[in-house]
Amino acid sequence: EGEGLIIDPCNSIHTFFMRFPIDVLFVDRGGRVVRRLEAMKPWRVSGIYFQAQKVIELPTGVLAATSTREGDVLTFREVR
Repeated sequence: EGEGLIIDPCNSIHTFFMRFPIDVLFVDRGGRVVRRLEAMKPWRVSGIYFQAQKVIELPTGVLAATSTREGDVLTFREVR
């Protein structure tokens, strides 16, 4: 809880070999959410989102809990 995985650069993912669903955000260079996938099941392949620069993989339920929607702008900062 409270963590996720950022894959940069990336505009498509798969969930091969995963054992649980995940929430997924596809984000463009400006931090705008271009696509969201709630509870992407194991053994699936996402579409290719050419506008996306990075993907954020999150625990299932995070997108609903945070009300994150397509068009939202995210801010990133490095944590050390």
